Amino acid sequence: MKKTKLVAGIVLVVVALEIFLRFFFTLGYNLLSFKIIAPLSVNINSLREKVLSDERFFSTKHPELGFVIKPNINISYQAKEISNDIPSVSYRTIDVFGDGKFGARDDGIDKKLWAIAIGDSYAFCYSIEMSRCWVEIIENETGKDVLNLGTPGTGTYQQYKILEYFLRRYNQKPEFVFLMFNFTDYLDDQCYLHRKNCNIFSPNTSFLFEDTFLGNFYIIGVFKTVIDSIQTRKTYSYLMEPETTYLKNIKDVCSCEVILIPAYNYVKNLRICSSYHCVRLNYTEDMFMKEHHNEKAQDYIAKKVIEYLKTNFNQNFQE
Repeated sequence: MKKTKLVAGIVLVVVALEIFLRFFFTLGYNLLSFKIIAPLSVNINSLREKVLSDERFFSTKHPELGFVIKPNINISYQAKEISNDIPSVSYRTIDVFGDGKFGARDDGIDKKLWAIAIGDSYAFCYSIEMSRCWVEIIENETGKDVLNLGTPGTGTYQQYKILEYFLRRYNQKPEFVFLMFNFTDYLDDQCYLHRKNCNIFSPNTSFLFEDTFLGNFYIIGVFKTVIDSIQTRKTYSYLMEPETTYLKNIKDVCSCEVILIPAYNYVKNLRICSSYHCVRLNYTEDMFMKEHHNEKAQDYIAKKVIEYLKTNFNQNFQE
């Protein structure tokens, strides 16, 4: 009898927690993060599709690449890490090949393609207007065309696959690839390649698990997030192996120079920077919002990348 009551109590607690988490990550998360009033009648799974992760706003399934940037997005909202005195940030994407399957947060390829930026949300410039993104600043300061293929929630391997897919369909190859890297890239690749270490807030989680039975339970996702956050601390030295192989693949597929750009100070001194071109950056606390780079950081990154190109590649740019 006692065991029956205990089991029943555990079941009730789990059910109650699941209900709470579903509210928080749907209606609650919606209200707190995006300032949008969601109708209670909305199907919970369709609502989850929209608000479980900020990054899902920008992602769409792709049969070969897992997920890519949605083309033809035109939305504005205020994410939690933006200061209250900034009303919202606009996100607009282009349809790169005109087939509705592959987008980019870019103003279009209208000149000879000089460089391509790849990376996760730090290359995508999450929480920043596109005109203030380091990629666009470099483009404006140099007079060269830089395509931004930054895709939130991706790791080095998935970024390589996105680049390879683009170059396979596009007849031009760039002189440079700018790879902005972050310590979470290793975990994102583990999820993409092996369905391991999948964080609940990653597009990989939703796209890889949305059709599975266990993928419908939020409590499991939150538990995995806790475990993943512990494992994340063990991955600061990523971009060794197998990421070095991915970098070689990137260099081979573009037949160009690959420039590494660290998103944080604690990844700037990795040994990989002794083997590849690596822009040494010294971020300060006032260059970050809650997590991502603010406008001061965007200017700083662009300035340092341009200086690096002038010094190491004798690049001459318009004044």
